[in-house]
Amino acid sequence: MTGGYTGKYCIIDLGSQAVETVEPGDAFYRKYLSGYGLGAAVILERQKPGLDPLSPESYLGFCSGLLTGTKAFFSGRFMVVGKSPLTGGWGDANAGGFLSRELKRSGYDAIFFTGKSVSPIWLDITEQGITFHDATNLWGKDIIETERLIKDKIEDKWTQIASIGHIQRLPINMLLVFIVFVVLVEFPWVIFVCCLDCKLFSAFCPVGEI
Repeated sequence: MTGGYTGKYCIIDLGSQAVETVEPGDAFYRKYLSGYGLGAAVILERQKPGLDPLSPESYLGFCSGLLTGTKAFFSGRFMVVGKSPLTGGWGDANAGGFLSRELKRSGYDAIFFTGKSVSPIWLDITEQGITFHDATNLWGKDIIETERLIKDKIEDKWTQIASIGHIQRLPINMLLVFIVFVVLVEFPWVIFVCCLDCKLFSAFCPVGEI
C-alpha cells in the first residue's frame, strides 16, 4: 500500500453474485482521496439519477480512509455511503472499530454492494477472495449471536463483522418512527443538532443528482 490506498475497490452484485474489481488509477485517488470522496465519486458515476434508494439497482458502499491501516491516531474509521431513504439525497454514516483496517488488509479501499439476493447471504472477504455463504440460519438473530455463529463457522475469533440487528429489518417508515420516538424520549438535545444538519445539508451534499 502506497500513498494511503491499495489502489482498488470492489463492486459486488448480490443478485448475480458477480464480483468486479476496479483499479481507477492514481489520478482518481489524488482527486477524490478515499473514504467519503471515493464513495461519492463511485455512486454518482454508477447510480442512475432519481432511483429509489431501496431499489436493487442502488449502491451501498463501505469505504476506508487514507490513514486507515497506519499508526495515526483515530484513523480506524470508515464511511457507509449511499442514497438516503429518508431525504432522497446523499446519505452517509461514520463508524469506528477494526473493520476499516481489516477491509484495507483484504486488499480493497472500499466495497460497494448492489442488487438483491433471492435469499439471505453473508460474505467472507479476505486476501484470498470473496466467498458467498447462506445466511438463512442467521436471519432473525441479534448481532451478538450473528457474530458468534459466523466466527465459529470460519474459526477466526478476530474477524471483523458488519451486521444488522432486529430493528434494522423493519420497513423504513416504521424504523424512522422508532428512531424519532427514541430521540424525543432519550436525547431531546439531538433535535437541535438535526435541525442544524438539515440547514447545512446542501453544503455537504456532493455536486450532482443522485
